Amino acid sequence: MYSTFSKVDERAAGGSSIFVKDNVIHSTVQLTTDLQAVAIRLSLDKTITLCSIYIPPNSIIDKAKLKNLTDQLPSPFILMGDFNAHNPLWGSKTHNAKGKIIEDFVSQEGLCIFNDGSNTYLHPGNGSYSSIDITICDPSLLLDYSWRVHDDLCGSDHFPIVLEHFLILPNREYHVGNLTRRTGPCLRISVERNFSQRCLRLCKIQF
Repeated sequence: MYSTFSKVDERAAGGSSIFVKDNVIHSTVQLTTDLQAVAIRLSLDKTITLCSIYIPPNSIIDKAKLKNLTDQLPSPFILMGDFNAHNPLWGSKTHNAKGKIIEDFVSQEGLCIFNDGSNTYLHPGNGSYSSIDITICDPSLLLDYSWRVHDDLCGSDHFPIVLEHFLILPNREYHVGNLTRRTGPCLRISVERNFSQRCLRLCKIQF
């Protein structure tokens, strides 16, 4: 069974949600923000904060709002979601204003980005691919997880993003920078911005 944590803005499409297995110790993080964001604390090998966010395509985002949000997230944290932001730093072919703002924010706050340049979004109208879903974290977590894009859209137009902890993965080798890590059985974190029935199906698919 899963517990659900959601936030929706009735004036805009989207919303943000986190599903977490009931056997994982977790608690809600109360946020004071007008952003479509929701956060929880998870007790894994260590306690971390996971925050899911959705920024609509035509909305304006500024560094002050992002700073206000991350200041409310107990460290260490992972912030992931659909930012509708384009920047070659995480795999986009172009820049947009949101992409530049997020790049500057990540740099100024000393944060890290998991993305490896893979496409995360399939445009339903023209069939083009882009990378607008970003996973940001405290530097202390960067080498603790592998990051990948799942190969099944699962009924969405965004590919699920999968984070897998190195300490409890099936036996595999992963390369992070110049480091090679052999993992040894898996906690998987997947965050989707829509909290519809397809999220329930997403929780049941085999990653």
